[in-house]
Amino acid sequence: MTLAAKLDRLFASVRRPDGGAYSNGEVARGIKEQAGPEGATVSASLVQQLRTGVQTNPTLKTIDALARFFNVEPVYFFDDAAAERIAAERDAWSRMRENDVHRLVFRADGLSADSLRMVSAVIEQARRLEGLKTGSRAVRVPGAVERD
Repeated sequence: MTLAAKLDRLFASVRRPDGGAYSNGEVARGIKEQAGPEGATVSASLVQQLRTGVQTNPTLKTIDALARFFNVEPVYFFDDAAAERIAAERDAWSRMRENDVHRLVFRADGLSADSLRMVSAVIEQARRLEGLKTGSRAVRVPGAVERD
């Protein structure tokens, strides 16, 4: 996957607090704000050139700044396997947020293994009552064990 495709994928999956998509200019301004007076700056035109593949060889400072803005590890831009893993995790969290599933995840944090099994059993029973197959429309989290 190209750098442009990876960057564009981040633009598609990382949203502003109001849910809208970031513009190239907003990303450039955000990077400048995060970096402070001594940090790396990136222009909106450079962001656009990277997204369209016109510029394909950014500096490490630029990669670090983009990674920091989008809250990914810099390896995302260099390693296709890491990019796929990170993108799958982001997609899973995005689907959970859209479906309010994240509320259950955060509420379950800290529960014992026995309590988690009980919560899981209640969820499976609710899915059966609603006529949903086990795992249908379930969020797929990379590395998680899937059962049917």
